Amino acid sequence: MLINDDKNLKLLVDKQKVFKEALDNKISNLEAKKFVDALFENYFLDNDNINFLVSNGVNFFNIDNNEECFCLSTKLFKDCCFKNIRKNKKTNYYIFLKALINKEEYPKYLEYSNSLFLKNYRQMGKEEVCHFLDCEKNAVENTLYKINFENDSYYSTYKKNPFDIHYSFGEIFFNKIRNDNFNFYGFCSEHFNYISNIDIKEGSTNEHIALVNFSSILFKLFISRVQLQSMKEEFYEVFSSLDSSIKPLYVYNLRKLSNRVSSLLNLFSSYKGFLKKENNDFEIIKFVLPKTNNFLVSDLMYPQVTPDDFKMVNSINNVFVEEKCALINTFKNDRYNYVTIIYNKKDEKLSDFFDQYLKIIDNKQKNIEYFVTNCALILCENTILSENFFNKFSNEEKSFYSAMNKFRFEHPSMGQEYLKMKFFAGFTKGNNFF
Repeated sequence: MLINDDKNLKLLVDKQKVFKEALDNKISNLEAKKFVDALFENYFLDNDNINFLVSNGVNFFNIDNNEECFCLSTKLFKDCCFKNIRKNKKTNYYIFLKALINKEEYPKYLEYSNSLFLKNYRQMGKEEVCHFLDCEKNAVENTLYKINFENDSYYSTYKKNPFDIHYSFGEIFFNKIRNDNFNFYGFCSEHFNYISNIDIKEGSTNEHIALVNFSSILFKLFISRVQLQSMKEEFYEVFSSLDSSIKPLYVYNLRKLSNRVSSLLNLFSSYKGFLKKENNDFEIIKFVLPKTNNFLVSDLMYPQVTPDDFKMVNSINNVFVEEKCALINTFKNDRYNYVTIIYNKKDEKLSDFFDQYLKIIDNKQKNIEYFVTNCALILCENTILSENFFNKFSNEEKSFYSAMNKFRFEHPSMGQEYLKMKFFAGFTKGNNFF
């Protein structure tokens, strides 16, 4: 359970610092350490990069007994999850990597992973407390969008079960949204109702804008924590049984998820300090755009490359560098759509990304429409499209938008990521959902 107590939260949010200190202690050669630091600035790590890092104490594909446990308990691995690994080997077990090799097993894996996820979702939901500033009441089930999806039909690539992530080029990943698609535990009933009734529009206070956007962080953090808890249980059961060809990739994916949760905890901590006025680290960008019923987005967005100097903001395969994200939200009324983007202005890479794009946009409405559209489509996963708008697309367009939306998250190759970012860098000729 994510605890509100500041002392305990500090232990949870310090994973990156712990790793950095441990890495510094392992690497004695100054030149090697400089090269390791330089590699961690790379956008993409090739095999030679990874081999060098592994030879200098960075365990991509195995877990050292004396490193912090992947479950973020702040204990050493040998004193934590290692103790719970089942010693007996199984011949019949379900994991994502194994199901990919044998496609006939994928439905069985989905049934297994869905059951495991929902079990932990319910259990963690019972234990969750409200995260509204200093409230300590029990959290209730919230929803990210103020929409009854039974009455208003929308499509999204987001799935309730986050383990269902097998995608292939040419397929259509958008599905009709159910009412429970975007549920999570974050606020008590009183504060959820309070936030839901805040009407964001031009002239709204920064305090209200920041508070409404907090839901996006809590949604992503809660779902990711449930996913990590589920993977921890799976790890106990199957790790001894894993084939030597699968085990390294399994550990890599485990680290990737652990890093995602750790990064979200850091964001949660700093953003909550911002809400409490303990820091002034976040900048709010606001756009007033034409009214549209075509799409909505309430999500975290993960910038990849700055458009001017092509510097990496987030790595696509380095599971040891903290993920950097911003918050994007669209609010519609009878006259216009109001779009807000919030980011940590103290983070140089994020600041460079938005500063450089704002110069390219040059405050021109069409450019802003393209920018917001492509941020929502390419850098987010919670974007929702209205049924009427979605049905106007051809099957080719649906599959194209599916690929643009999803392959940021499904281990893209360097070539795939380059093509997508090249498309994004030329967004003035790209998509416009307005």
